[in-house]
Amino acid sequence: MNREQMTQLFLDNTTRIRKSFPWQEPMIKRLTALVFALEGNELDGAAVVAAHKKLKDSTGVFSTFRGNLAVLISAMASMTPEPAARLADTQTVYQLMKHEKFRSSDYLVAAAYEIASQAQSTNFPHIVTQTREIFLAMRANNRFLIGADDYIYAAMLALASLDAQTAGDKVRDMYTRLKAEFPFMTSRSCLLHLAQIMVLSDRTEHCISNLIHLNRILRAHKIKLDRSLVLPSLGILSTLTINPDALADEIKTTVEYLRAQKGFGAFSVTSAEINMYAVALISRHTLAQATASTAITNMLIAQQTAMMVAMSAAIITSTNAAAAGC
Repeated sequence: MNREQMTQLFLDNTTRIRKSFPWQEPMIKRLTALVFALEGNELDGAAVVAAHKKLKDSTGVFSTFRGNLAVLISAMASMTPEPAARLADTQTVYQLMKHEKFRSSDYLVAAAYEIASQAQSTNFPHIVTQTREIFLAMRANNRFLIGADDYIYAAMLALASLDAQTAGDKVRDMYTRLKAEFPFMTSRSCLLHLAQIMVLSDRTEHCISNLIHLNRILRAHKIKLDRSLVLPSLGILSTLTINPDALADEIKTTVEYLRAQKGFGAFSVTSAEINMYAVALISRHTLAQATASTAITNMLIAQQTAMMVAMSAAIITSTNAAAAGC
């Protein structure tokens, strides 16, 4: 499947998910459609609805599993041979993480799903403990930057079999180096997420110069990925063995095509969000034959989920503030 076909599949899946879940949060529906496209799958609305019903039936009214990510988690489970089992495993991991004093949030739901989908059930307790230790190690190095939005990355570092000390040190060193290269980045937490992505990608010191060069090329093409929530996408792009100018052209072409489609106009989808879709589609297509493609896909989904939760939270906060001012 080439990039154009994958992009069209994403758009078709978006239409399908809108019909199945007309009232759910639009960004989460677009991300759900993208996840199916990245796997080369046509979204089955009935299967997602069935999985969503299973999730609702197995959780309480006030459960975090009924929050913003309910549709996405249900959709990803629906792609497995046994959706009910995957959802049950996710809830098991979630409870283990709660026992390790992680706080309830959409980020915790996403982290629990990552572990449930990538680890053997017998290994859940170990991975959860490792996740907690890595989270604490990162927090010890950057106490005021580490929060719930780092749960997903901590889980992925644990799944990468990194011990807490090594993960904490690598993220700290990468963050320090990146901070020197992005001195005007206002969101230090997003810069930290970029550092986490670079560590997950096994990016070495010299790869930072490649990332900086890529960023300069992208900016010359008026593609701004060095902005807050979308910044970790730069780390994912740095894994691609493709000419930076050609890469910039592909991103620009994909963004322009998406912009021309119904529901993807500037008033509906932000520049950061649409850039993220372009990066995901291009990255997954470029790495389709690579041995690292599964790892990169998981990284893409994790980064996008973290971004979507943050954007959704910002919209809710903004809406509530506006209502309070009326």
